[in-house]
Amino acid sequence: GPRSIEVPPSGVSAINPDFKGWDYVYQLLLSHGAEPEQLKSVLLDSRLPQSDTLYFALNPKESPRLYTRLQTRKARTAALECYRRYQPFFNEASVTYGVSPGVLAGILQTETACGRNFGRSMAFYRLARYVSAGSPETIEANFNRKFLDNSRITREQVAARAKWLENTFLPHALAALVLASQKEIHPLDLVGSEAGAIGMPQFLPANLLNYGVDADKNGEIDLFTA
Repeated sequence: GPRSIEVPPSGVSAINPDFKGWDYVYQLLLSHGAEPEQLKSVLLDSRLPQSDTLYFALNPKESPRLYTRLQTRKARTAALECYRRYQPFFNEASVTYGVSPGVLAGILQTETACGRNFGRSMAFYRLARYVSAGSPETIEANFNRKFLDNSRITREQVAARAKWLENTFLPHALAALVLASQKEIHPLDLVGSEAGAIGMPQFLPANLLNYGVDADKNGEIDLFTA
């Protein structure tokens, strides 16, 4: 997986004070092949918020209540309408990949209400926040907070979770930059969920680059149009 690097705290030796606290992320992305000028254009853009401390759970769990809205007759009817609207595509995908049309329609309905809600968050920003988890300052801040609640928690546990977040989301932050270049848009114009997922099925950017298919043969892999 991607390697992690250590950089001095931004308050001690900031690479560029105009990067608004994203120095660790800048160095990390740069060391993994991000195009310097494109990356600078993102970090210097006024739309990119100031970096703040990402506080994370050591063992996060998803609440079943997240899916309550999907367990209704209205949601089931909407999923069925989605299937009927794109039935030929669902059936073709089912034959090609061995996944039932009902499952595919259910995924699209769950993720974006069949394309009605792609999310409005800047995907790169959301992904960069997760990448920042591995910075020494973020690890220390999380350890201090968690130790107050539970003295049995160790710095090593916190650091392991932080590095998992960094290593997991680093490829997706890099891929968001690549996708923006391919689409000839500014990286901050690539929008999605609060977790950085994009398009109708809510793929993370690297998954789109690695597994995306040009199903309609128009020369472009596009998750935003059916």
